[in-house]
Amino acid sequence: MGLVYGSDMNATWTETRVSRAAAVAALSVLLGTSFYFSAVTPPLGPPEPSAQQIVTWTHSHQQLLLFQFVPAYVALIYAVLIGLLIQLTRGSGLLANLAWMGMTANFAIALVTFGLYFGMWSYLQRGGSDDGVVALRSIASLFTHGQLIPLGVAISCIGLLGMGSRVWPLWLSWLCLAVGLEHILSIIAFAFAPSFSTTGTQMTLGGLARLTDIVLEYVWLLAMMLVLAIKPVREGARDRSGSVPKVE
Repeated sequence: MGLVYGSDMNATWTETRVSRAAAVAALSVLLGTSFYFSAVTPPLGPPEPSAQQIVTWTHSHQQLLLFQFVPAYVALIYAVLIGLLIQLTRGSGLLANLAWMGMTANFAIALVTFGLYFGMWSYLQRGGSDDGVVALRSIASLFTHGQLIPLGVAISCIGLLGMGSRVWPLWLSWLCLAVGLEHILSIIAFAFAPSFSTTGTQMTLGGLARLTDIVLEYVWLLAMMLVLAIKPVREGARDRSGSVPKVE
């Protein structure tokens, strides 16, 4: 029997306020992600950084290794966003629980990744070798690819919950479902046609999938933010009859 989220919503915590809170959460995820990619993240491909570039960057940006907690905070805000969206749709049962499970896994991966970067910083303070730095950096940066599956599961479930409750336009639910499925399947595309080169930028199916992951992530967050900010959900607007179908 699944949990029912938001069924006893306080009268002062209306659907409109939940919508606006979700819009703020989506904006926060967008800003946090943009800040990470622009100011905190180590060098990314394509082309992938060589071993020497990794060593050089790491030794000259040791302080930034301690700021790799940013994705963990973004993952926490992401979980708040998904929780608010579940509350808006009055989601329950399998779909809601799968969405929460995805957010839990996403947060856990972000914490483990921060632990790897923190371990790298500690390793450098002990005079660790360059080979060890390259190994830890490679593991930490590629470990984050595992986040795509739990994120995809959560976003897909939100799309299905939205289709059942009709709290936002149907096209937005289809967008969420498409983004979620793309996240889940992009790992397979990368496995069949990996994109990893330290010298060139030739695009493969795997490389295209990685780029599409980032673009679609921004698209669905921006779309959800704008829809909920401009036209927030109001009481009785879940469907034409005013009832809320439960998705089990």
